[in-house]
Amino acid sequence: MKLESILEEFRSYLLLNFKGIYSILSDEQIEDWLQANWEIIVEFRLQSVGITEGLIDIYGNGADCNGEGSRVSLPKSQPTSAIHIAPNN
Repeated sequence: MKLESILEEFRSYLLLNFKGIYSILSDEQIEDWLQANWEIIVEFRLQSVGITEGLIDIYGNGADCNGEGSRVSLPKSQPTSAIHIAPNN
């Protein structure tokens, strides 16, 4: 599986669920939800297919749900990789 496929699945998941989540969560809770799904759908899958061994940088503003860091899982851990997306010109 390629990075692009994993990112497209994350995008599709957000598009499918965002309207419902937006109506029941505060902006801060939405950021937590986005980060949690980033870790599950993108980060852990990148690890499982061998694209990265470590953690990737946070999504957007990250999460503030645990006070120890911007991650939902492993909040004290630091990223070892990042994903940068640039528009096609």
